[in-house]
Amino acid sequence: MNYIGIGVGGIIGSLLRYGAGLLVAGPFSTLAVNLSGSLILGWFTARVVERKALPEVLTVSIGTGILGSFTTFSTFSLDSLRLLEEWRLMASASYMMISGVGGLTAAYLGYHAGKKKMRQEEEGKY
Repeated sequence: MNYIGIGVGGIIGSLLRYGAGLLVAGPFSTLAVNLSGSLILGWFTARVVERKALPEVLTVSIGTGILGSFTTFSTFSLDSLRLLEEWRLMASASYMMISGVGGLTAAYLGYHAGKKKMRQEEEGKY
């Protein structure tokens, strides 16, 4: 059943990724998708996965399926290569740095925001 959930989630995530590409062109689309996906996955992990708040099939459908296909390391790599081939060295270096550090920061912020909300709920502070 998990495989079906991941597949359905993958379809949804891919369509969302395609839609994001229509809204913002070029590497900035990939950057926005990867940073927002990192933030959401961090939050989702803290709020849902670690608490086992959803059945496993839904957890993998959302985490692996939707968010896994929404964010795209392969597109990030290709965008970086294209910038390098165009000798846009500063743009390429900036893009790679922002993607790496920004993705890690977004995941951290999302994860800790989810943990904070969970602690507030446990203390009765909504």
